[in-house]
Amino acid sequence: MAEFRFRLLTPEGEVFSEDIEYLSCFTPEGSLGILAGHYPLVAKLVPGETLYVRGSNDEHWFVLSGGFLNVRRDETVVVSDVALESTREKVKELASKLGSVRNRLEIGEKPSAEREEFELKRRIKEALSSMRTGK
Repeated sequence: MAEFRFRLLTPEGEVFSEDIEYLSCFTPEGSLGILAGHYPLVAKLVPGETLYVRGSNDEHWFVLSGGFLNVRRDETVVVSDVALESTREKVKELASKLGSVRNRLEIGEKPSAEREEFELKRRIKEALSSMRTGK
């Protein structure tokens, strides 16, 4: 399968930069899959997991606090405030901690007020923090 360069950037710098075969992340409209040669686009990312695949069934995960995706023909760049390398098990744990918030975003429900958006960000930070510390 054809490869493309995937770069992941945070305020601390470049977290990841390698050639991969497939990338999957979440936008407000739902899951988005990227393969080599994908049509160029820019998209907002919602908090959650990002899957990338190198080689046959070589799956790896990052958990993102949200951010932006820039797809070009030969390179895809993700920019996020927080990006933690993770495992499938930790991703499932995070999803359960976040509850139904991402599901509501995926079906197009927008936060009804700044307070709800603030609460979402607080819950994400707590979940990411617990993943860092292992608590």
